Amino acid sequence: MEKVIGQAIWNGIKLWPVLPHFPQTAALAWPAPKGIAAKKLFRTFILKNDVAEISSPSAMIVSGKNTRRSWGIPARNEFFTNWIAAHEVHPWGLKDLVVGLNKIKKWWDSEWSDIEHDVEFVDELREAIVVRFNLIDEILDKSTDMPCGNGKPWFATPKTAS
Repeated sequence: MEKVIGQAIWNGIKLWPVLPHFPQTAALAWPAPKGIAAKKLFRTFILKNDVAEISSPSAMIVSGKNTRRSWGIPARNEFFTNWIAAHEVHPWGLKDLVVGLNKIKKWWDSEWSDIEHDVEFVDELREAIVVRFNLIDEILDKSTDMPCGNGKPWFATPKTAS
């Protein structure tokens, strides 16, 4: 039965299947057909997306008299939750880790000055930031024990001069 469902989900496609009304991780629960590297496709799917800005539309838009932006609450944290789910199935290599961290940095550079200003005026924004920071912390925690080529954690391996 699982194999049949897996075949139906993938249905001959070579991209990550997103099932309507389900989390983007849903296809991880079912076996992919032979010849489809599901873990790699999911990681590629994640890294093709950017971190959603908290000012992006969401279920509720909040702002205040003194805020610089309107904020989408709850924050769309799929990038982070997908990363965590993918890492639990198969740890990422250093190259993909760097790509993902650069996407987080891009979000940070884009929104942080406005978040820093508005967070004292919008309780929901403060809560959204705590959730997002906890997700980032979980990603970093899962990533610190990734071995580099020499068997040591990547962060403990000195970079050689070129």
